[in-house]
Amino acid sequence: IGEKRATREMISALANALRDDSADVRWSACQALCEVGEKAGTSEVISALLNALQDDSDDVRWIARAALGK
Repeated sequence: IGEKRATREMISALANALRDDSADVRWSACQALCEVGEKAGTSEVISALLNALQDDSDDVRWIARAALGK
């Protein structure tokens, strides 16, 4: 996706996708937010990623940590 192409609406949609029922969707949203970079560093996204650290899926927790830069 890249930081230059990211829009506020897209970033907000990805943050919302972190609450999806599907672990695959949540993982993909985290991965996309990783690719967006610093532009995704809104309070909404950071809060959603912090919540994802408690996800039932090991993979989602792992990629959430990567997205947060841990």
